[in-house]
Amino acid sequence: MATIKNRTSIPGGACEFDLPAYHHWLARPVDDRLRDLVVWTAPFVPLREAITLTLKLLRDSGRSQTGIAQNGQFQQMTTGKTFHLARLKVAGDEPVVPELSANRYALMIRFISVIDGESRPKQTDRDVPFELTLGSF
Repeated sequence: MATIKNRTSIPGGACEFDLPAYHHWLARPVDDRLRDLVVWTAPFVPLREAITLTLKLLRDSGRSQTGIAQNGQFQQMTTGKTFHLARLKVAGDEPVVPELSANRYALMIRFISVIDGESRPKQTDRDVPFELTLGSF
């Protein structure tokens, strides 16, 4: 595995003649490769389950609030509370992408206009309704 990791950082370094064992494995039937992946990842299953449970508890512990980002901007003071998760929901038809920034004193949300990719992204000047959930243990 380390050989593959090291070789892929080199342009053209993952060629058949550089990594013959890897390419031999890739040529095996899909069922065999899937079985290998299941065996290799089996030790991580308990960790994945623990992380999934922790995230579910964290998501379920949050308090939701609705708000409007006036001119595409919203700021909320955290009043010294520590939050482990911030989840933001925006209507799917809103042509904006949220940008969150936080520190121990405040949470700042800016909504960036979705543009064609030709010009530089900028903050929208529209009012954007959203739902914010802050979770902690």
